[in-house]
Amino acid sequence: MSLNRLLPCVFVLCACGAPDDAPAPARPVPRVADTTFDAGAWIQRAAVVWDTSSWSASYDSALAASQQFAGELDAALYWTDACDLPADEQTDSTSGTGIMHRYQLGADEYLVSISCQLFAQQATLVIAHVAGPRARLVAAPQFDESGAPADTSSLFVGLEGVDTPTRTLTIFTRARGVGDCGTLASYHVQPDGIVTTQTVRARECIDVREGEVELPEQWPVVFPAP
Repeated sequence: MSLNRLLPCVFVLCACGAPDDAPAPARPVPRVADTTFDAGAWIQRAAVVWDTSSWSASYDSALAASQQFAGELDAALYWTDACDLPADEQTDSTSGTGIMHRYQLGADEYLVSISCQLFAQQATLVIAHVAGPRARLVAAPQFDESGAPADTSSLFVGLEGVDTPTRTLTIFTRARGVGDCGTLASYHVQPDGIVTTQTVRARECIDVREGEVELPEQWPVVFPAP
């Protein structure tokens, strides 16, 4: 084929290339941080965040430190993608993004919760598992207020709790502010950061009688199916 016949093809291919404003490919979530990120060293460097006295002394300074270290973790785990927040809200201090809590499971093993957004009674959050130098974003099955299973996700809604001796992660999700209905999901955290569902208790708001008080731990077990 002559050069004269090839040149028009080259021009067409160039003209049909990806536009400058083409969206960037989505980052994978959940994921395991690669070996260039030393999660154990990160845990140690973020000591000011885990020190409750730092928050008492200066909330604004502790929040800024928490958001800084949360940003470092985002560069490795892309946790803000799981939050699905607009870019202008990812560093907005009024939204409560990037507030972290650490729970120690073993000598060099931790769960770290990171807030996406804070609300009056609960939050949206993600949870990272750190074991030695490795880190991964925790993903778990989600459940609605009737206890029906939903998709597996790294985004949790509610309040987290961790019982370190039993390696149990709980997520209490309020269906409404008073907290008399919703779900209480319990997960077992394996040493590799994979979680398995132990039980889910649920109560639908329509089932609540006026003046009735019942703790989430007393709600009916809907998973495993009774």
